[in-house]
Amino acid sequence: MFVKRGLLVLLPVLFVLFVSCGGYNLNFPPPAQDAQPQDIFPAEIDGLKYQLQKAGDIGGLIAVYGKGEITIRASRLKTKDEADIGFKNAILPLFNDFPTRASGKINGIYKASGTDGNGRNYFAWVNNNYIFLIAGHDKSFLEKGIDAFPYIALE
Repeated sequence: MFVKRGLLVLLPVLFVLFVSCGGYNLNFPPPAQDAQPQDIFPAEIDGLKYQLQKAGDIGGLIAVYGKGEITIRASRLKTKDEADIGFKNAILPLFNDFPTRASGKINGIYKASGTDGNGRNYFAWVNNNYIFLIAGHDKSFLEKGIDAFPYIALE
């Protein structure tokens, strides 16, 4: 009886986790190891050009489009193991205070999604030794960022 109840509770949770982190095709090769920012970040998204900023903690760069309507972070680490550790230690904690969030390692890929208290939407994932994080002022801007970024696609 307990097992049946546990499964009834667990199945909806797993479904929400899968749906919340799903919806995106992440099956793309990562950027070349010698890629330059202009090789990684789209020149503009929805008419918004970007300014580069240094990303802290695990390094990398953040492309800030317009006045921050869309941001894309790319961090290149030495190995996939280092990227996985960086994701767990530096990226996942960013999601901890979000009212809605989901994260997990599915098919060997760490990913997380969430919405902060201001309604800003986020999606982050590991692609080999790269960590990417895209954020949009709202869901529409997040999807514009995802649509323009060559290492992810809407399903």
